[in-house]
Amino acid sequence: MNTVSLGSFIRTSSLRFWGSVGLSLAAYLSAPAASTVPLSEEKLTSILAHRLEGSIGYTFAQFSNMFLVRSQSDLPCAVALSASNDDIAKTELMPVFPGSYRPTLKEFLDAIALQTHAKWSYATESKNLQSSSNQPLAGVACFDFTPGESGLCFEVQIPAGWKLVDGGNRLMCVPPSFPVGVDFYEMGRYSFAGDAAEGMKGIREAVALDWATRAKKDASRSELKEVSVGSLSTLYFETTVKSRLGGDLIWRQWVFSSRDRCYFVISTLDEGNSTKLLPDVVKILHSFKENRKPNSEPSDRPQPKTRAGRT
Repeated sequence: MNTVSLGSFIRTSSLRFWGSVGLSLAAYLSAPAASTVPLSEEKLTSILAHRLEGSIGYTFAQFSNMFLVRSQSDLPCAVALSASNDDIAKTELMPVFPGSYRPTLKEFLDAIALQTHAKWSYATESKNLQSSSNQPLAGVACFDFTPGESGLCFEVQIPAGWKLVDGGNRLMCVPPSFPVGVDFYEMGRYSFAGDAAEGMKGIREAVALDWATRAKKDASRSELKEVSVGSLSTLYFETTVKSRLGGDLIWRQWVFSSRDRCYFVISTLDEGNSTKLLPDVVKILHSFKENRKPNSEPSDRPQPKTRAGRT
């Protein structure tokens, strides 16, 4: 039986991924500064559509330093992420895209913005970056993250006495009698060259199995059950895990997709609170509703303007 902490899982996943870039990062941090040359509109459009490895982790500030190094081999040009706001810089990022999917840079930036309560924009002015040369740096795309309103594209109804907490890409539903009730995570936006419905079916399965194996290392696809919750067609998984205090918790997760987005829902309650709170958890799940317009495009979340300077 696993002892599970979502926070420690996020940090551990990040450590595993970033362990391989330490030497490159050290070299980058010791380099002098040089100014960037903004991209043309054509180059900016191209790089935003380019696909990359989708791992995200650590705080925004730590991740942005590492990503500048990583992006040089993952994208047509290096990408710098910046935030002058301390709340954004200190936000802990979590992985959302399954390893089988390579998001576009735009989808990647959107996922980070959602987690940090931010909006992103392309920086048309030159930036000073550390470089092995004092010469201007051509071919570096710089994106600024500034405070913005919540970008969650769904809503739920909660029982009297419960409260909602907006955690970026996470909406926490907290009961009055227990520290946790049920949490909803938006796990990224997706696009496919082929059959989008079939593609989203694969994403739903990958996300569900990825999280199931965090609670039970040998969890298999056969343990993911098709369960209808209201209008939602979910993959459901249940197991027992140990809390950090040593007691047993019942891990229940539901994963479903809606058009171009995937959602992960989790509830970890002890047996006594399961009897009392599970009916309310199910009612909250039934109330899930996206607040996007029915006929809107998949990329309907308001996007920041992207402008490019001349090279």
